[in-house]
Amino acid sequence: MRHFLSILALSISAFIAAGKGVDEIPVVQIMPRVDTAHPVVRAVLTAWLDSLDVWRRPIAMSGANDRHAVGGVVRDWFIQNERTVRSFPPTILRVEHEGDAWIVRTMFSMTDTVSGHIQPLGIVQAAFSDATGHWGVVSPLDRATKTWPREKVGMITYVHSPHHIMDHGRTGASVRFVEDVARATGQPLPKAITYYVAKDRDELCRLLGVEYHALPPSGLAFPKEGIVMTGLGSEWYPHELVHVVLARFDDAHPVIREGMATWLGGSLGVPFDTLVDRYVGEKQPDEIPSFVALFTDPDRSQDDVYIVGAALCKVVHDTHGMEAVLRLLQARSTSDVMLLCSRYLHLDPSDQQESLVAVLHQAREQGTVIRTGR
Repeated sequence: MRHFLSILALSISAFIAAGKGVDEIPVVQIMPRVDTAHPVVRAVLTAWLDSLDVWRRPIAMSGANDRHAVGGVVRDWFIQNERTVRSFPPTILRVEHEGDAWIVRTMFSMTDTVSGHIQPLGIVQAAFSDATGHWGVVSPLDRATKTWPREKVGMITYVHSPHHIMDHGRTGASVRFVEDVARATGQPLPKAITYYVAKDRDELCRLLGVEYHALPPSGLAFPKEGIVMTGLGSEWYPHELVHVVLARFDDAHPVIREGMATWLGGSLGVPFDTLVDRYVGEKQPDEIPSFVALFTDPDRSQDDVYIVGAALCKVVHDTHGMEAVLRLLQARSTSDVMLLCSRYLHLDPSDQQESLVAVLHQAREQGTVIRTGR
């Protein structure tokens, strides 16, 4: 695969040639301040454009699994689907030498056709080094935290800034919580978890090479790598710890995957019981999604996915046991998950209007069975 640079008026645009027409691939624009005549800049650009092309393809096609490296950040945060790829094309802002690496800054943005305003989704910073003889991306997480202190508590190694004061009550609670979730779900206890404590959401983003994000997350987990990250400055983030315990189900349907993490670990420090009470109290019955919409509507809200998904998992557990919930996690297609849920909960998946109000109320009737570890 080759990339070519073409000077167009005052800007330089790069088109990624992958055997497809230009109309099918969004343009990568390169700003004039990028010195494309510099041999190292050209080499770094070539490596970056190569990587960017791979990361803008579906995960199955890219074959990459470095989710907490720059590739995973681009895929998971910016290039989640074809609509995002086409809506937020990348613009390379600068390529300059900083310290021990060459840094490429790329903005993903769109232009509002009504107001003419630029709407940035985010700015990614990628560091490149040729230490191995070819230009490759340096892990932003490793680079940002290489001098940070580390403290091991049980199976969890906490990595935090030198200014952070550890709360050992929370570290002990987190270890106990992991043990409780593993026991309750019948999963093996994780041998090692690396837990990064960032003071806020912006610092969390910077650890992953993101200078700016329009919708920064409060926490992230990379379950298969045993990594938890928090932007709340806390050693206690049970939602993400659940994801690590259930790492082998990381490709489960998001309604079930996030539902499990919310049922067992709450969200943003709020336990499931409180979340579901608030959700039911704030929603009108016709605002609660139908069974079909919950699993298939791409515009459903995060609260719907997390809280209604959690209610589904809890009610399936209460009526059919943990093995039934694990079967939901093992289902690999939307239709299989919906079929199992409809059987367990006696729902009609063909009824587009059937809401999940009854499931939510049923989920409120009994407390959770997992201790918080506190």
